[in-house]
Amino acid sequence: MPRTVPPQRADDPEIPLFGARAKARELAAEVTLLRAELERVRAELNRLGVLPAVELEQYRERLTREITEQTATAQAQKADLERQLRDLGQQVVVTEETALLQEAGVYDYRHPLSDAVAYQGALAGLQGQIKSMAKREGGAVLAATGWTVNGSAAEGG
Repeated sequence: MPRTVPPQRADDPEIPLFGARAKARELAAEVTLLRAELERVRAELNRLGVLPAVELEQYRERLTREITEQTATAQAQKADLERQLRDLGQQVVVTEETALLQEAGVYDYRHPLSDAVAYQGALAGLQGQIKSMAKREGGAVLAATGWTVNGSAAEGG
């Protein structure tokens, strides 16, 4: 297969046909110097705290995401706190009214069975007691079984 030679670009150095080895050494030395200069510039940028543009862009995007997330969280917390504040404000008004009424001697009596669930529980307990007492030997009714009428136990019992 015949070798094809790529066309030379304008910025490519000319490599002579004879003395190519010397030109390669010269170019290798130049590459070494350029790499050293690149490392020195990178070290100076790091010392100054300058980041490459790509890293800066990634850092900016991460910060923007964090700001967006934290803003959403803060807004949700703010809404929750506002709701709690409204609820507490209503409780304060009710408490102040109750205190004013109590100072005047007006009390709001609350019966222990004012709530339907407590009432039903107490009622069920009473019904259970009534059933157990109504049974024979339950103690609800006391009666004498050995009594007589006109001296006859048959007429008495």
